[in-house]
Amino acid sequence: MTNIYVGNLLYATTDADLVEFFSQWGEVECATLIFDRGTGRPRGFAFVEMPDAGEAAHAVSNAHGAELNGRPLTVNEARPRGSAGSAPPHAILRAHQASHASPQHQDVQGGGNRSAAVANNPAPPAEYLPKERDPSYATDQPNEPVRRSGGYTNHLYE
Repeated sequence: MTNIYVGNLLYATTDADLVEFFSQWGEVECATLIFDRGTGRPRGFAFVEMPDAGEAAHAVSNAHGAELNGRPLTVNEARPRGSAGSAPPHAILRAHQASHASPQHQDVQGGGNRSAAVANNPAPPAEYLPKERDPSYATDQPNEPVRRSGGYTNHLYE
């Protein structure tokens, strides 16, 4: 059994339209349109199952770019869910963070000497701390600038 992805479908396309269209290349087991769970409207793609792998490959090569209901189709063999050709997003993020970490952070991420990493990364100066943690934050003196923190940027306002 071969599962075929069919994209760029007109929303008015039905399962019967797909079965009829793909039947010209062989036997079609079933066609399933995909609908949005929230709205119940079609999402513009479907899956067609063909029992013979040879006929399915022939259908994919001939149907890709062919028109159905006035629209050119995107057709290829369906991949299992979650195997879009790359790692899951959280794995990509971890790899990105590891490749851009500074040397003192790489020790901590790699399970190295944590105290050495902390010694190389001192606490930020008081002007970078939020006002709740900054002991020198003062607003009661009218002519003195007020220290405000926006993360690691420091802006002085009069």
